[in-house]
Amino acid sequence: MSQLAATNGEIEMKKWMNGIIENVNLASEGSGLERQKYRSSIYKVPPHVLNLDKAAYIPQVVSFGPYQSGNPQLKSMEVHKERALVHFLRSLEGRQTLDGIYHSLLDCVDELKDSYDSLSPEWRQDTNRFLQLMIVDGCFMLEILNANSTMKKKKRYSEKDPVFGAHGKIYVIPFIKTDMLMIENQLKNACSYQDRRSENTKSSCFSRFRIIDIFNKKEDNSDVDSSKIMRSAVELQEAGIQFKKSKTKSLTDISFSGDILRLPQFTVDDTTKSTYLNLVAFERCHVDAGHEVTAFICFMDRIIDRDPDIHILSDSNIICNLTGSDKEAAIMFNTITQDFNHLTVDEPGPLKTEVVKYCRNGYHRQRANLVHTYFQSPWSTISLFAAIFPHHSSKFFDQFQVYS
Repeated sequence: MSQLAATNGEIEMKKWMNGIIENVNLASEGSGLERQKYRSSIYKVPPHVLNLDKAAYIPQVVSFGPYQSGNPQLKSMEVHKERALVHFLRSLEGRQTLDGIYHSLLDCVDELKDSYDSLSPEWRQDTNRFLQLMIVDGCFMLEILNANSTMKKKKRYSEKDPVFGAHGKIYVIPFIKTDMLMIENQLKNACSYQDRRSENTKSSCFSRFRIIDIFNKKEDNSDVDSSKIMRSAVELQEAGIQFKKSKTKSLTDISFSGDILRLPQFTVDDTTKSTYLNLVAFERCHVDAGHEVTAFICFMDRIIDRDPDIHILSDSNIICNLTGSDKEAAIMFNTITQDFNHLTVDEPGPLKTEVVKYCRNGYHRQRANLVHTYFQSPWSTISLFAAIFPHHSSKFFDQFQVYS
């Protein structure tokens, strides 16, 4: 009996070893799972990240793609997706048919499926259902993106349309656009189709709504030197640095020249935290996404420590704070980066070095303190003059008394 058990154990071990060897061979050939992982660009939020703030990653009104499809809280939008599909097909005016779109997507269905990093077996095995989802969700996304276009010659929707009408553009579409930024609520590109009735007709049906592309795109802290740490806005101002808004709103448009630190103007409201967390999550998951958003958030987190920092940046026309108070905005920035401690993303390196170097210069701090103390009002300026030139100041005051 023991000999039979040993034989069975050897067989199971042999199967395990053969499986590992097969995976090694597949990986070396650049196929199978390795190729699928390379194609992936749409991810589910890792559990350890999701647990920090689940609400930040869940769409509120609409689902796009398979990850959130079937969510009962988003079901009410499905009927509007079907309506949008009809309007979209009518807008093509015969240049393309639903059957043509279906077959063009069928040609790249494997690539579409592989773009989802965690596609469930039910979606992977049911190709027709998967393509139906891609068509309905993709056309709806295109209609949303075109909703505010001023280039449209014809209005395809009534002004009373609950989504695309005047009311919907105020109360519905902004929430849909926010949901488009959810990392689990994405659609893949590469869905170009060709009208099989004409060899020359080729156009783009869908384009990937890459959340990182919506926004214009740290030094290793393992050995921290306190003299090289970026200080808060209050401390930077005390060191003589002035804040001014950049010429553009690009997150990379940060510069430091003389004593002026220029930062891009941005709005802080109830959607800011969720938006930035999803952008950072995409950069964290996708190898080729870069880290511009993460670097910007890390940099701003250094500058924003408490509500007085928000106040300074608001006065400088850099932050448009719609949260209700400076304290709320400061807390929001502090909580966004609570999981960033282990990240080694580069902040604006040379710029940060120049700012820190400027702050360490005692002359700049003394000059700033002098200006703040003695030149904020005419009376403080006169007092300084009297302290430096007592003889001349006495004659000045004597003459002032005579004339008065």
